[in-house]
Amino acid sequence: MDYLSRISSGLGEPLYADECTMKVDRISYARVLIEMDVARELPKKLKVEDPNGRMFEQAVQYEWVPKYCTKCMQVGHKCHVKEGDRTAPLKIVSMWQPKVDGGSVEEKQGDKDQVERQLNVPWK
Repeated sequence: MDYLSRISSGLGEPLYADECTMKVDRISYARVLIEMDVARELPKKLKVEDPNGRMFEQAVQYEWVPKYCTKCMQVGHKCHVKEGDRTAPLKIVSMWQPKVDGGSVEEKQGDKDQVERQLNVPWK
């Protein structure tokens, strides 16, 4: 387990290994939860030295990677901006709408056809 912790620390701070990894029930791969800086590029492989001093490259697979926006530097989304296009995304703007015939839409609920014609939308 000490070697796995050393390898994991090459990526970030190891926090937790799953039960199969801890008990060495599965020898095909190890699963480790690692706290990493998502602002940096995530490595796809690591150089590792075995106990005999031989160096080899170990491939790294990520089960889940959070979305990270390099434009606004926020976790959870990616701005819809193509590379090279630095225009800001469209903003949603609220616009004032006058009352229909001097009254509110709620006052017009008795006449569904008139509301549909005035607002140009189907009544739901």
